[in-house]
Amino acid sequence: MKRRVLAAAIVVTLALALGARAQTPAPAAAPPSAAPATAAPATTPPPTTPPKEQPSPRDDRESIDAGMKWLALIDAGKAGDAWDLSSKQLKSAVTRAKFIEGIRDARRSLGKLEARTAERFARSHQMPGAPDGDYVIIEYSARFAQGKQLQEQLVWAIDDGDIWRVAGYYYR
Repeated sequence: MKRRVLAAAIVVTLALALGARAQTPAPAAAPPSAAPATAAPATTPPPTTPPKEQPSPRDDRESIDAGMKWLALIDAGKAGDAWDLSSKQLKSAVTRAKFIEGIRDARRSLGKLEARTAERFARSHQMPGAPDGDYVIIEYSARFAQGKQLQEQLVWAIDDGDIWRVAGYYYR
């Protein structure tokens, strides 16, 4: 399938971004022959809720749902509205007219959306070709009436006013 990239606001190597998942090392086990002479000091259990400055699973779900709403604008033929709601990064990379034209041309042969599911989610503080900041990368799988499928990626970034906005839309 011919690969197309739209709104190259950020030069994203999604394989790196999506593949770079945080890994928590397993706690080290005590050697089998080492028996503590005294009881180990009590440790403070991890908090049951994440600190306010950390994203939560609810935040992740809200990002995925917001992405679905943004993509619904594209599906409804409202690419101009989607562009209007996007970040400065996306707007500086592609004009509104070119964005609308590119979406229209890409979607022409697909038919109506039948289903879309979120498949991958990642957070990052660094993106290739973009300033350091907070980013969310979400990959969706979409199936259309003409039997065609797309992998769509949305990149969200914090924009002016501490508002999350779409900074990139890519599909293949």
